[in-house]
Amino acid sequence: MRVFKYIIFYLFLFTTACFGQGIGFRGGIEFANREQLNNGLGIGTYFTFNSFSEKFNLFVSYDYFTKRNEIFSKDLLMNYKKHKFSIAPLYIMPLKEKFDFKVGPMLSYNSVFATHQGVVSRWLLNYYSKSIGLETIVNLQIKNVLKFPLNIDFFVTPAYLINISRKIDENPDPSGTIPEYGNNLINITFQMGLTYHFNRQKE
Repeated sequence: MRVFKYIIFYLFLFTTACFGQGIGFRGGIEFANREQLNNGLGIGTYFTFNSFSEKFNLFVSYDYFTKRNEIFSKDLLMNYKKHKFSIAPLYIMPLKEKFDFKVGPMLSYNSVFATHQGVVSRWLLNYYSKSIGLETIVNLQIKNVLKFPLNIDFFVTPAYLINISRKIDENPDPSGTIPEYGNNLINITFQMGLTYHFNRQKE
């Protein structure tokens, strides 16, 4: 199963890199209404396809989020990792010569792996969950920075994540902490990225 996931991941990157008109890299932070998933830091890559329409982009992305939280009073170390694949049609609203405002609905697939473990006592519990995200992506883009085919992107993405699968360790958590990874979730993500365009945009 792990090998299959890697094959899908690299096929995803290869396909989007070959046919996309722009590639970007970004970083950001994710805020959630569940404390164990709140304040996750992430990095990611994204691709834009803009050859089929002047008013729309097809946006495809992969993001990786992680969080580590140690609570000494409970002898507890929590680690959280999330892989997120997303796709969205973005409607383009030019603001000025150098600025575009883009917005659209986004669909995402989220895979979470988390662990709770004792810092001193060395117990370990594993948690897995998968969810579908119903999201809205807002993108402010500064185009052709310093007259290079580079864009600076700012993203805001509110989301509602619906759990579709979970596997939670049946053993009780010795710290008394209740895992939140298998619940539905509301979050909002703030990200900043840099995009390189293979076809130079008109100024």
